[in-house]
Amino acid sequence: MNFAEVVRKRRMVRHFTPEPVPDEVVARIVDVAQHAPSAGFSQGISFVAVTDEPVRHRIAELAGEEIYVAGGHHRFISEAPVQIIICASEQVY
Repeated sequence: MNFAEVVRKRRMVRHFTPEPVPDEVVARIVDVAQHAPSAGFSQGISFVAVTDEPVRHRIAELAGEEIYVAGGHHRFISEAPVQIIICASEQVY
């Protein structure tokens, strides 16, 4: 699949099954994401995969999930079975 096809076929998903995402799938997603370009090939990005339910709920709270809920959306941040947090190092950039 070429890049144009990837862009045209992408979609946003806000409804998730409660089933856990297999570790190997999360690892594959992170591996692909690590190949994204970075400024000057600085590679100042790291990833944290969060599967613990109370931690996911706290992250959703910090991300302002209630604003989405008040706007008529369901709790799609906390309901995701895994959250991949992208962290950037200011020192590297």
